[in-house]
Amino acid sequence: MTTINFMAPAARYSLEEEETRILNASAKCIRESSLLDFKMSAIAKEAGISVGSVYKHVRSKEDVLVALAIKAAEFTQSIINKVLNAPMTAPQRLLSPLLLDPKKIYEEPFGMHLEMLISNEALLKKASPQWVEKLYVADRQMQQIFFEALVGDELDAEGEHRETLVEELMVGLWSMHVGFIQVALHRSAIRPDESPNSLPFPLPVDHSLVNNAFMLINGYPWKKPLTTDGIETASKMLMELGFR
Repeated sequence: MTTINFMAPAARYSLEEEETRILNASAKCIRESSLLDFKMSAIAKEAGISVGSVYKHVRSKEDVLVALAIKAAEFTQSIINKVLNAPMTAPQRLLSPLLLDPKKIYEEPFGMHLEMLISNEALLKKASPQWVEKLYVADRQMQQIFFEALVGDELDAEGEHRETLVEELMVGLWSMHVGFIQVALHRSAIRPDESPNSLPFPLPVDHSLVNNAFMLINGYPWKKPLTTDGIETASKMLMELGFR
């Protein structure tokens, strides 16, 4: 008697390939609709896989948004790494993120809005724990990149005190930056008669936010404080790198 073995057909894509296709498809669907109105079925169609396969990777729209935020963070990290490795002083490195053009550091046109949305506690509670954990890891990696680039010998402080000062500076500047972006996005959103290109980025070197950051940075004991010429130099370097 002849035994016939029925084998399942080989998977069309590997799990890694499926996830990549899903994220790319998600980004395209959001660009064509919005961060709130995209459909899981549209993602599956765009990715060329079944809806069931999509749900093996992302179980909800919240998962999609968190996954895209992680992908965006990885892209931004690659840019920030280049900026922080540029031949600048630590004070110039601290100021540089405020001078960057968001269009250069966000992989998608909706990047800034996604970053704001993904901080919503209700959204994160609906996302799968594994995706939220990956987002947390990405956030910690970004902090570590800044910390390692700045905790050198340029601050006139020693050991743990120096690390504490760097942490204070990072928190202060990050809060100023994110807060300003939120205000800018809000003002742009409530003025539908104006072009989206009216957002004030990249910021001029004499912008009030840059001036505030300048005063905050120089409030700390640097061996070589930041100067207005130093800000101009950082701006030119960012332009040479293509990030401003």
